[in-house]
Amino acid sequence: MSVTAAAQPLNPESSIEDVLNGKAIFEIELFNPYTQKYVEIHQQKYILTANYSVPFAYWLAENKLGSTGYLTLLDKTERLRMPHVYMLEPYQPNKKVIVLIHGLASSPETWVNLTNNILGDKVLRENFQVWQVFYSTNMPIVESRYQIHALLKQAFAQVQPNSRSASNAVLIGHSMGGVISRLLISEHDISEQVIPLLNYEQYTRLQQYPVIKERFQFHSDLPIGRAIFIAAPHRGSELSDRWYIELVKKMVKLPITFFNQVDIQLNGSSSTKGMVQSGPDDLSPKSRFMALTSNIMPVSTVPYHSIIGNHRQTNDTHDMSDGIVPYSSSHLEQAVSEKIIKGNHSVHEEAETLLELRRILRLHLEQTQAQ
Repeated sequence: MSVTAAAQPLNPESSIEDVLNGKAIFEIELFNPYTQKYVEIHQQKYILTANYSVPFAYWLAENKLGSTGYLTLLDKTERLRMPHVYMLEPYQPNKKVIVLIHGLASSPETWVNLTNNILGDKVLRENFQVWQVFYSTNMPIVESRYQIHALLKQAFAQVQPNSRSASNAVLIGHSMGGVISRLLISEHDISEQVIPLLNYEQYTRLQQYPVIKERFQFHSDLPIGRAIFIAAPHRGSELSDRWYIELVKKMVKLPITFFNQVDIQLNGSSSTKGMVQSGPDDLSPKSRFMALTSNIMPVSTVPYHSIIGNHRQTNDTHDMSDGIVPYSSSHLEQAVSEKIIKGNHSVHEEAETLLELRRILRLHLEQTQAQ
């Protein structure tokens, strides 16, 4: 939580110089800059200044979330097996919510530039609060989507009803997080399409345990009013099929607790590549996951935007790529806006991207002002 300290001299005759030089006795008062805009000292009002990004930086450093993102990919930590939601400030019912979902082998650390820009913009800071989702990216994408959906349902169920925070949230996803975000605002059932991938025993289990089937039923019932996809491989990434990435993927493990939870393994033969694979495997254009989900689009009631990186010296969309995701994979035909920015896969850190995000967030405020 951001805190601003103010020195209040006990003697009204004391000057600032007296306080700074230790010649005056004073009291220290602590203020929450999110709720208090001014401080009065000796009957004079001063603007209360603040550094809003220090708590976020401190939290990241304390929890070592950057390295944890890689460790969860390799199933080397038990600390963050299930997804978590972190709020960057105490809950504010009068502010709309921004939900940030990171990408493969990443963590909330990837959003440092964006969160600093939001917190540094007076209009955005006073109208939005940021929720960070952290999840283990070694999990199958359908499982991550299922768990994150349940987690956000729980979180929004606890906000104050009919408040600004209860509707028109903005969902922002980078890379794999963009794919998950698209499915979070989609209404589609692929459970019947999964059945041909199962043998008799797996099919029987699927009928016995409805919770398994729910993994493949996507519902757009979160209070999301707008979505932004950044460098999202909606149709997969060719990079995931290269030999050196294949070596890395062999190191990625799915936790046994995952299989215990869903009580089924939808693995096929080596030639068919079963439905349940690791998150990195799902990002292959040839994966079963991509075959079943790449054409699933968000519901028409939620406007969405695309931000796409291009590190090549070309304006031909057929050749554009951020080095990991080609333009053809990130492009969505029905996007309200599409911004192509010079940069690599970490395009979400670019200054031009931050300006575009601020534009979209201000647009969202204007269009939902009464809500």
